Amino acid sequence: MRKKLLWSAVLIISFVGIGFLLSLFGGALNPPANAGENLPRINISALEPGGIITQDAGYEGWWNVRYIIFKNYNSEISVFVVPLREGLVDMPDLRWWRRGPKCKNFGPTIFNGKVVPNSYFKCHDPELNEWLATENVWSLDGTNLGTLTDDMKKVKFKIKGNDILLYI
Repeated sequence: MRKKLLWSAVLIISFVGIGFLLSLFGGALNPPANAGENLPRINISALEPGGIITQDAGYEGWWNVRYIIFKNYNSEISVFVVPLREGLVDMPDLRWWRRGPKCKNFGPTIFNGKVVPNSYFKCHDPELNEWLATENVWSLDGTNLGTLTDDMKKVKFKIKGNDILLYI
């Protein structure tokens, strides 16, 4: 009888302890109350169809990036991120993480403040060599039109009021 009572007490205490631990770990899996408050925000209230906004992240050191927010003529928004080096777009050497030449003028063709339909994201610097000029070209949805280079990196986002929250 004592043996049964002792085993019952051990099992009950074990189950209570396991339940307590699970409740602590389960609570830790929930996002914090201030989740999303420190995400990069960019005001897009002035962004019209065919418009583009660029904003540098302002990180110090090696890994600075530029966000490119493009609203196509169907009012669909795409957000891309490109690496920067010394304030200029660091073009990919096949992969975006491999450093290529620096570009002063990166983006689609703009006319009267709007993106020209069917234009491409590319470096408009005249000194780029021919191979880079043909390989480093992306459609307006970020797909590479060359044969070897990566697509542009898309950023997940959420629109909250007049701001876009970037999940980086």
